[in-house]
Amino acid sequence: EALGVPVAIKLLRPELALRPNAFERFRSELLLARQVSSPHVVRIHDIARHDFGTGEARWLISMDLVEGEALDHRLDHGPLPVDEALRIARHVALGLEAAHARDVVHRDLKPANVLIDAAGNAYISDFGVARSIAGSARSATAGIVGTPDYLSPEQARGDPVGPRS
Repeated sequence: EALGVPVAIKLLRPELALRPNAFERFRSELLLARQVSSPHVVRIHDIARHDFGTGEARWLISMDLVEGEALDHRLDHGPLPVDEALRIARHVALGLEAAHARDVVHRDLKPANVLIDAAGNAYISDFGVARSIAGSARSATAGIVGTPDYLSPEQARGDPVGPRS
């Protein structure tokens, strides 16, 4: 509100907030996503804890508002025209290129994490399970993470992941 900039708010689900690593996951998403600078990656602004005054508190992330819809919803209406599919693929590839240039691997790229605005521009969102592959982290995966239907073979096996994954 103070800046007068429209933002989207991502709330950590209440049941996840009770987990000891929930804040660290949100914090990790914020720090990794902030390293990636691309017009095709949703920019993260801040992380905050909101107290409702009733003893209940929620963690949230504020990010750029993309007015449009997720690619999975767009695909529910049938196949995309070739030119639209190519534009989306190009934008996603440019966003991934920027992430990989900063040694960040998304690890959960799927249609639900690609947002399409009214002009047809695509943006990668939700770096919640992203991992830095810099230095020694390049070979560590911390187990199998991501959406099963969209895992790369090496991810499904629990092997190290990199940009090709």
